[in-house]
Amino acid sequence: MLVLSLVLQTLAASPVEVTVAVQAPVRLQARVFGASMDTPVRIPEVRAEAEPLAVLDANARAMQDVVSWVDLSARAVDLDDYGRFRLLVAAVDALPVRVVDGSGLGTVSDAVARGRWTADERLLAIGGGLRAMGVAAIPFRGADGALLLGISCDDPNMNVDSVEHEWRYVRNGVAHHQVVRWVLWDGVSPVGTVGGARGSQPLDRTIPRGSALSLADPALPEFTMAWSQPELRQVQGSSHDVRFVRHPDAAAWLSLAPELHLPAALPAARVQVRRSGLLDEARRRLHGLTDEEARIDALIRLVQGSFVYEPGPVRTIPELLERGRGDCDQLSLLLAALLLELDYDPADVVVVSWPDHLGLAVRPKRGKGPRDGLSVQLPEGRYVLLDVTHYMWSGTQLVSRWGRTSPSHGSQVTVERLR
Repeated sequence: MLVLSLVLQTLAASPVEVTVAVQAPVRLQARVFGASMDTPVRIPEVRAEAEPLAVLDANARAMQDVVSWVDLSARAVDLDDYGRFRLLVAAVDALPVRVVDGSGLGTVSDAVARGRWTADERLLAIGGGLRAMGVAAIPFRGADGALLLGISCDDPNMNVDSVEHEWRYVRNGVAHHQVVRWVLWDGVSPVGTVGGARGSQPLDRTIPRGSALSLADPALPEFTMAWSQPELRQVQGSSHDVRFVRHPDAAAWLSLAPELHLPAALPAARVQVRRSGLLDEARRRLHGLTDEEARIDALIRLVQGSFVYEPGPVRTIPELLERGRGDCDQLSLLLAALLLELDYDPADVVVVSWPDHLGLAVRPKRGKGPRDGLSVQLPEGRYVLLDVTHYMWSGTQLVSRWGRTSPSHGSQVTVERLR
């Protein structure tokens, strides 16, 4: 982590933007987080000098209405800071503006008026939204000259790259300093993974204003608004048939339920599982078991016996391990991480999700597995359903099985590969 010291010669505010008029409402229209976004917003017409900091400040005023909708929606479904950030990105991308090549630097109201903006203008619109949320955000210039957005994040245990800057100043004869930790974003890559951060320089010399986002151990998946054509799959089972849909849209990682996008969250989850000691317990329980069906049954019962199913908001794996309670998405994520740590290939596991439920399906090794279990036939072979929240009991003994799930979830789910 790099620490740079900036000696402030002035505390003057950045160039002042001028509000000229209020444009007619525009509609945010998109499908995001598994739900339809369709809401009118007003964006004041603002002007600013064509330099990053002035545009960022102007956009903070122009984005107030958008941010009000984001904040209300985030509170309604109890999103964490990362969820709020991604919802803001979705709202900005739902504006009736398309990205074009170019190097202009206008405000968000300029872009809405002409229906297009550059990648830098989009990035500064998101930064303005963060400032309107009360989050400290400043423009940076990368070592390669590219414009980056710095977002203040003060968690000591972040699993993303960050850069620290120390501001030193004198006020009333007294020396002060303030250290701020930033994650850098180029508007495209996952947050905190931008290369070349060591040579990046902040473009704002004033003391950073606003709070910091909490990004401790988030899933940090890549985000996209692209939707693909569903691919229907027929599943044969002993009790009922299910029509499966393959839908690899990464925007569905977080729905209004809400749920994690499991494939994107899996790499971090595997690291956290290795640190937790749960992996060692799984290996102990599997010792001596050679039958694959018995081994997976033991894993299901280990997770079910260790955690209580509890519907709720997005939780990270550390929260799940600490609280001992989790929703179907977190428990499935945990089980998928265990399977991959126990030598299953990512191609052997797929994610299945109903409109109100999420689980897994596993391709048996050597083509076996439970003969009477519910399964889906994909081009790569037969995948048997694995529902970690379908509890089966015999007296006080867990007897949950691979291939068993409740028929009450409905007849159609999505199927998504881990890679």
